[in-house]
Amino acid sequence: MNSGNPTDNPLPPRLRIKALMRAAATLAAGTLLGLALLEVVLYINPSLLLPGMAVPSPSDPRLEVREYDVRLSDADVFFWMPDRIRPISPEGDAVEARVRFETDELGFANAAPLPDEVDVVVLGRSYSLGAQAETPWPRLLVKRYGWRVMNLSQPGSGLDTKLSYLRRFGLPRNPTWVVLEVLPSMDVLGYEDTPALVVRRLVAPVVRESFRRLEVAASPVSAPPMYPIALSLPGGDQELVFFDHYVSAVSAGRGDITVSRSWSLFQDDLREMIDLVHEAGSCMAMLYAPTNVEIYFSLAGEADQLLPVVEGLPIWHLNGRGELALDRTTDPDVETLRSRVFVMRDLLREVAREQGLVFIDPTDAMIEAVLAGPTPFMRYDTHWSAVGLEIVASLVDNGLADANCP
Repeated sequence: MNSGNPTDNPLPPRLRIKALMRAAATLAAGTLLGLALLEVVLYINPSLLLPGMAVPSPSDPRLEVREYDVRLSDADVFFWMPDRIRPISPEGDAVEARVRFETDELGFANAAPLPDEVDVVVLGRSYSLGAQAETPWPRLLVKRYGWRVMNLSQPGSGLDTKLSYLRRFGLPRNPTWVVLEVLPSMDVLGYEDTPALVVRRLVAPVVRESFRRLEVAASPVSAPPMYPIALSLPGGDQELVFFDHYVSAVSAGRGDITVSRSWSLFQDDLREMIDLVHEAGSCMAMLYAPTNVEIYFSLAGEADQLLPVVEGLPIWHLNGRGELALDRTTDPDVETLRSRVFVMRDLLREVAREQGLVFIDPTDAMIEAVLAGPTPFMRYDTHWSAVGLEIVASLVDNGLADANCP
């Protein structure tokens, strides 16, 4: 009599194997179908992605106008450990910028409607986007200097994503100039080709965010806050905040950078962009984006004041595979870091000269501003302040106006 218990009549081994194989194939097919649907959804709706997960289309909502104040407490704390910043009192939480942020019909940070032709296309990251600035430097080019500008800047956009933006959105508007913002700590160090599929690009950000959350959870809550840190500068003492990744960026030596795979890939993609620009009959300029680390580390009168900033900091080194990687096994030396603050700037200037690009470098003008008193950087947020943005806009205007472009 059949009891109905499935174990009373087990399938023969051969049939069990086939059943398992069919189940595995069904699971694999379902997974691939799900990933394909996710790919389509994210490509069509890039705003679903977190900032930094760059995709080759704009991630801001189209035809939107937002008005908001940026206060000291609104600084980008994503990269800070929670116990690194001293609490900001409500009465001391000053407004640094009153922002009117608008996006065009494509979703980029421009006033709509976009003109059919432009003078300048800007390819940058958050420094050129200006979501935390009252008047970003590309907008100053329009309002103060009369250029027709299409700003295609997006946070987290690598060189290959900028190349996609240029092809799809920039060159069809016949620009005279293409201005490429280069932030070495993001655009050169550790640079890798971005996978073509959006779902593949999710892996690294998700892993980074997971480790960051574990690191935050494991951090000792009793650790004393460090920032803002007081530095003695020629123009007077200032209290400053540094982004650890930007500090790590100045640890890379020239020799390691120039033989690294990242440097080679960066130059390959840069040359591809240059060729594309020239084929379109346009000219190209490279805007070097200095961080507050380069400016203030070079000016600090007492190197010992920087010791808390570099304690336990990961540094870039060349591994056995010829890749630049971050390493926490060696404590960085302050004087070594100070001696390398302009290494990447000088390398990029050489590349620009070799490739016939206009090189726009705000470093010296920002140093002069610090010596004169006004700071070119925000206090807690490490982006350019209104002073810094004025400097950049003026230099871009002069650099393009003085150059010969057919």
